[in-house]
Amino acid sequence: MNISEMRFPRQLEAEGSAESIRGELLARTSRLWPGGEIGVPVITLSGPMKIALKQARLRSRIRFGFEPILQKLAGEKKGITNVREQTDTPYGDRIS
Repeated sequence: MNISEMRFPRQLEAEGSAESIRGELLARTSRLWPGGEIGVPVITLSGPMKIALKQARLRSRIRFGFEPILQKLAGEKKGITNVREQTDTPYGDRIS
């Protein structure tokens, strides 16, 4: 997936935060292993980032661990499937 083309939740796109997030994700990348072809974003865990993550965790906006994340994504997939079945409007892929 190309980071510069990924679609974020509509609220982030509407308020302009998505472009800032894309810029941060593209600013520093690293290969997962020597000779690897895929670059992944590297994010510095700064003071403001720690505060934002703590607040998001307290509001149940982020998940830790494979099983909770899998359950959350399964629920989102079910909701997206229901919306697609009930409407003829095209629904593009977004990041969760």
